[in-house]
Amino acid sequence: SPINLSSPYPDKETKLILINQTKLRKKHLERWLRKERQLVWKPLMKKIQQQEIILQQQQEEELSNDENENKSSNNNPTTILQQWMYNPQHITNPYPTKEEKNELCKATGFTM
Repeated sequence: SPINLSSPYPDKETKLILINQTKLRKKHLERWLRKERQLVWKPLMKKIQQQEIILQQQQEEELSNDENENKSSNNNPTTILQQWMYNPQHITNPYPTKEEKNELCKATGFTM
């Protein structure tokens, strides 16, 4: 069960319950548990750890990509012009002054 994944070593009381349920001798139960830990639990834990590492790397990569996109999108000429155009003070008058045109050209790299 998922509870046993984090701690695959049953205590004495749990072992007694398992012995009664399975009708195995204590020695056989302990051997079975040991083999299960070696053959199932350890490889499963290794696989889970590898998946966690991959997931963490993907998340870090996504964060890095998001940061790069934010940096590049803020410097993107289209984004700069859209930010100017949809600024509340420009909605009623969408025509930049000569000074604003010069500022927009500097920010976007465009020329007049």
